[in-house]
Amino acid sequence: MSKKKIVVVEDEPDILEVLSYNLKREGFEVATALDGTTGLGLVEKLAPDLVLLDLMLPGMDGLEICRQIKGNKKIAHISVIMVSAKGEESDVVLGLGIGADDYIAKPFSPRELIARVKAVMRRSQVSDALDDSDIIDVEGLVIDAAKFSVSYLGRPIKFTATEAIRKKISEDTQFIETIRGIGYRFMDVRSE
Repeated sequence: MSKKKIVVVEDEPDILEVLSYNLKREGFEVATALDGTTGLGLVEKLAPDLVLLDLMLPGMDGLEICRQIKGNKKIAHISVIMVSAKGEESDVVLGLGIGADDYIAKPFSPRELIARVKAVMRRSQVSDALDDSDIIDVEGLVIDAAKFSVSYLGRPIKFTATEAIRKKISEDTQFIETIRGIGYRFMDVRSE
């Protein structure tokens, strides 16, 4: 399994060094930039798994970089954590509002930073897994887990969270098997 890549964009060299050291120690591959323009270039070139982004940067500020990342289809999936000395509620809301996945106010401990990075990475992996397997299509039955929707033979099926899908579909669905006390599963309907 390849190392997860992180781009750190921070204009204070001492903080940049501490961040880079701690992330590398945790097994991440780290690329760094001291200004916004270089940082955005690294993100576009490397397409990392996560970006740690200072808010106040020379060249281009962190908010603009985040906007550009989230506005670019090729890199919009990249997780962004804003790191800033501006810890007012309005700053946090603004950062999260433009697409940041988390916001950490300075000063922070390296342990907190690593914990937040790992949490955002976990959420990203779950989201990626759902994106890859969120639609099941079997003989006209389409279940879209991301949208919580079900249709059968092109007909949308409305149901509550506790209703049994099988009753709503009809008896001609031979590929759903009832497992008493557990739920349902798809049967193998391939001919032998």
